[in-house]
Amino acid sequence: MTCTLDREGNRYIMRCARKRYSEEVRRRAEEVISSLDITASNDTKILEAARKVAAGMEKEILEYIRDNVLGLGPLAPPLMSVPEVEDISVVSFREPVFVYHRDLGYIPTDITFQSEVELAEFIKSIVERSGKQISISDPVVDVSLPPDGSRLQATLGTSVTSEGPSLAIRKFRKDL
Repeated sequence: MTCTLDREGNRYIMRCARKRYSEEVRRRAEEVISSLDITASNDTKILEAARKVAAGMEKEILEYIRDNVLGLGPLAPPLMSVPEVEDISVVSFREPVFVYHRDLGYIPTDITFQSEVELAEFIKSIVERSGKQISISDPVVDVSLPPDGSRLQATLGTSVTSEGPSLAIRKFRKDL
């Protein structure tokens, strides 16, 4: 999974190639997820459960779970692994994900969320794995993300932002 910068006229766009998982891998991963309490990465436990569900697919199931259950889904690993990306912003499901590139400023990516519900569920999942809660009655949260301590600020509903759910991730530079 990589990101590349493409120039479109007088602006840049960051294109991120994500691994596509087969429907069978997704289905088998859901079986593993439902059989375990997956709140943190325990590769050995996940691999053992995956081996019982689908021998020969363990590594791909583990990778799927790391990316989509334990990780940042469509935002990682591509965006989180680009050293020049300092901020990741989602202001609405109607807009592409934007990044702040150290050398180029704010640029759009080709990553989008399909609906307000998808973005809200994504935000809830990340926040809950960090040990906090977010809801319509408590719609703003700040959390530290494992493993590097990047900061997530997220909102739900339209009481805080008129566009609905939003998030911003501030990455910590490794070269400082």
